[in-house]
Formats: sequence, structure tokens, C-alpha cells
Amino acid sequence: MDSLEALQEALENGMNLKPPVEGAPNTENGEEQLTGLQFWSLFVESVNWKEPWILALVTFHITCTFLICVSRSRPNLQMVLFFTMAGLGFAAEYINEIAALNWQKFSEQQYFDHGGFFVAVMLCFPILINLVILTIIWLCTASEMLIAVKRAELKRKDKKKD
Repeated sequence: MDSLEALQEALENGMNLKPPVEGAPNTENGEEQLTGLQFWSLFVESVNWKEPWILALVTFHITCTFLICVSRSRPNLQMVLFFTMAGLGFAAEYINEIAALNWQKFSEQQYFDHGGFFVAVMLCFPILINLVILTIIWLCTASEMLIAVKRAELKRKDKKKD
């Protein structure tokens, strides 16, 4: 059984990701349990990282992260990035359905299951991380603005007293 088939079987069986209890056998009802590390190593092995569309997806995520980091003083660009990534996240289910129907046109393997696990891991999770980074940047910017406004207000009160 190759790693993709093993991964698909693990996904279909509810992933069985219970960590082994020390001293207990690694089986339940005769089925072997996968630890989290085993599952993710199986996932990484099963993906053909040299497929052009996967490379493009990884490049997209790296580019988005880079743009987020360098666009700190460009809120309009950040808003475009935010809504683009959020839109892709919301459309992930439809992207998965379309990709599942047409995978032969762009992929060597069928990665797109009914549950959308592959799309969740490869598309949504990196998008979510980028959106969290953007939110943190916005919160830091808002706190800096609040501090600046409060300092200006205190300076104005001091000048009025004098």
C-alpha cells in the first residue's frame, strides 16, 4: 500500500490519531492507530511536491506572507490581501469540489476528498495563519495610534494648564 492510499484509509477511518498510551498496544479493535507525527509524515510523503500547481500554491502562500510583512505602512494593500485571502478561504469548499471533478487536468494524483482535508491543510491553514498575522499587525497599529492620540491629548491638557 503506498503512502497516499494509507493516508486516504486513515482519513476514511476517522484518522485514528489517538496517541499511544505508554505500555498499551498500539491497536484498537485490531486496527493500528496512527500517532499525530506518523499521520503528518504520511501526509507529507503522499504529496508530490514537484507538481507545478502545488509549487504555485506554496509560492502563493509565501508571496502573501512576504507582502503582509513588507506592507505594514500600506493599509490599502493589506485590505486587498485580507479580503482576497478571506474570499479564498470562504470559497475553499467550492474549490475542493471543482478540483475533485477536474483533478486529471492538472494533477497526477487525486488529492481532493469529500471532506476537503487536503484543501484545508494546503489552502485554508496557511491562509488562516496569514490572516492572523494581518490581524496582529492591525492590532499593533491600532494600539500605536491610540498611544499617539492619548499622548497628544495629554500634551494639550498640559498646555492648557500652563
